[in-house]
Amino acid sequence: MATAQMQAASTTTAPVRTADRTGFRWVILLMACLLHMVNFADRANIGVAIPALRSEFHISNFQLGQMASYFFLGYFIVQIPAGWAVAKLGVRGFITGTILAFSVLTGLIGTAVSAIMIMVFRVALGIAEAPTVVATNSCVKQWFPAKERGTALGWLTGMTTLSVGITPLVAAWILNGWGWRYIFYYFAMPGVILSIVWYFIMRRNPEDSPYPNAAEREYIRTAVPTRAKKVAAVGALGWFDTFLRAKKVPALETNGRIFLSRNIWGIALTYFLIQIIFYGIATWVPSFLLNARGFSIMKMGWVATTPWIGGAVGNLAGGWISDNWFLGRRKPMMLIAGFGTVFGMWAIIHATTPVSLGITMFITGMLANCAWPSYFAFPMGVTTAKTYPVAISVMIMGGNVGAFVSPMTGGWLLDHFKTFDAIFIFMGAAALLSALTALSLLDEPVNV
Repeated sequence: MATAQMQAASTTTAPVRTADRTGFRWVILLMACLLHMVNFADRANIGVAIPALRSEFHISNFQLGQMASYFFLGYFIVQIPAGWAVAKLGVRGFITGTILAFSVLTGLIGTAVSAIMIMVFRVALGIAEAPTVVATNSCVKQWFPAKERGTALGWLTGMTTLSVGITPLVAAWILNGWGWRYIFYYFAMPGVILSIVWYFIMRRNPEDSPYPNAAEREYIRTAVPTRAKKVAAVGALGWFDTFLRAKKVPALETNGRIFLSRNIWGIALTYFLIQIIFYGIATWVPSFLLNARGFSIMKMGWVATTPWIGGAVGNLAGGWISDNWFLGRRKPMMLIAGFGTVFGMWAIIHATTPVSLGITMFITGMLANCAWPSYFAFPMGVTTAKTYPVAISVMIMGGNVGAFVSPMTGGWLLDHFKTFDAIFIFMGAAALLSALTALSLLDEPVNV
């Protein structure tokens, strides 16, 4: 009897140690980061090709802006259906198909014989890419516990920004050696490879995957922020919580409530304004460096990377700071990004040398991008796993409108005022409005 009792006691489940857990959620994050990097490189590479496209097709700056903007027309058209599709079809086979589709379309841009063809391919590219950001952010919500989401989103958006930063350098090298068409041929290749790897690794959630063990699955579902009591308490940051309007916000449990939420439409408007900056820089900074500052193609490629390297630093630091210094509050980083970028745009206008431009653009990129993890984490605080895909689709839809408006507006301003300063003033105004919008329209959810 005693022996049996001792044997039974020996089989009692012991507390799970960190070392006993697999870490497969980080493989999921790596796959999501790679998808973001390929995705955003394919949409940003046209900025480097713009000078060559102007020369070959003899078109205005506004028409060049249209080429960049039309990607977001397709993206916008299908964004809400894309959210529904990800919620229904999952992130494995469906997203594998979209990766393959947008990679093929990227290559087809290099075959275009007219500006109209490029615009058509860019619209189709936007349609194919629309579900991917919804899918990757849904993976973060499903595969990471609340205590790690800000950090995971920091890595996700950081690698996105780094990809956009590397793109001008790689594309300038290709342009210098082979011409603009080969930019799109070469950029199509990584996505084809990624689509295969994605299919074999990715699953909708940990319970569907054979790779994480039970300990990791339990950790993902039960771990709360280390400072959970302070995070959960309204007023933990004192007067600053009052300033942020921190409160317990009821979760939006149905998709219908998503479309009636001031918080969701508020974050969509904030993201609309911040995307004006992101795609204004991606589209027009290469031309600014070539035409207004007289840089060579390769010098342009090096300096054009600096706002995105700074942006990657801002993404990674912003996610960690939001999780730790601000106890999971998301609005503080939005305010830093908005107000800080205003001064960054002023500094870029007044910088003239390669060194001063590189430093100024690095700092501006860091400030402009430090809130990206917060934009994507904010809807997580007011939704459930079931309603998050549609909520994030609404936010991304707002961002798509900003991304659609930005390149064309920049081209029109350049045609009308004959100076790139007008574009930077436009982006500075958008930055200021983004901070004011976040401050006035958004509650600060403190749900854990």
